[in-house]
Amino acid sequence: MEPLVNCDSLDMGIGKGGEASQWYPSMASNQNSFPPPLFRSVLWTGAVVAGMVNQLLWLFGTDPGKCNRELSLCLPKPEKLLHTVPYGPWQQTDMGAQWAAEIEELMPSLFADFGMRDRITATVASTAPEIEGLATAAELRVRSWQENPNCCHVVLVNTNTSLPARPTIVLSGATAGLQGGSARRLFDAVYSVPTQAFAGAAVMFTDWVAAGHTNVFRLGTNCSDTAVWRERVRAGS
Repeated sequence: MEPLVNCDSLDMGIGKGGEASQWYPSMASNQNSFPPPLFRSVLWTGAVVAGMVNQLLWLFGTDPGKCNRELSLCLPKPEKLLHTVPYGPWQQTDMGAQWAAEIEELMPSLFADFGMRDRITATVASTAPEIEGLATAAELRVRSWQENPNCCHVVLVNTNTSLPARPTIVLSGATAGLQGGSARRLFDAVYSVPTQAFAGAAVMFTDWVAAGHTNVFRLGTNCSDTAVWRERVRAGS
């Protein structure tokens, strides 16, 4: 089973009547100014900490009639205009579509067989203590999904919206098929960082993650093409 959240407060953090959401205070304080990259990270956080790889999004456009009746429903509050940048529904829709495409690309790992998907555990071993002004390990969220012994995806979320981080990620468990390779960054940046053995069978790598952003990595050389994988599932093989 996968959890499903259907909450009016998820729409830019505004509940009924425009009051702030008690569950999403950071979203509530940014009416119509929620940066799309942070919106993407909120969605990925649900997948990382709660397995929410299926989500229902309500991204409504602006109702001109509602704006004419009450302009405050369409614009950030006056006291926030000096330090926020308004983002319209189309930007949120675009980022929601991008996140859905990323989920689709990772489907072979996200929906891998039970007993295979969670054979590797990802943890944040440390951050860069010699560099001041970075997010701490406690502010980072990370999870891995394994498609097969030679393919794994790792998602790293920085929940600190002001500071970047340079964490070292350790993968433990069934990592034999990932030894000696690299972690390839996907989607919003494409590059590879080297991996190395750690404490015997574990694998570790280090990378930067921007404030409020999410990094997605692919490790291994036997990852399925999503379209081929979907057809195989439909065929029942």
